[in-house]
Amino acid sequence: MRNIFDLDSPILRALATAFDFAVLSLLTVLLCLPVVTAGAAVTALYRVVLSYLDHSNESLSALRLLKEWTACLK
Repeated sequence: MRNIFDLDSPILRALATAFDFAVLSLLTVLLCLPVVTAGAAVTALYRVVLSYLDHSNESLSALRLLKEWTACLK
């Protein structure tokens, strides 16, 4: 039972990843509110998620999403 509450347990890692996806989804919705930036927001989310899937040691972060979003707007 003690292994469940370790920070490296599979359950907590899955919960942390699910929380990161939820934060990225909410941030993408906020970035899509101005309709003009919806394409850049979805593209930035796509890039961040694909990068996470290719390199699973990278974390999902809102800061990375914002950097990708500003790069897509330029």
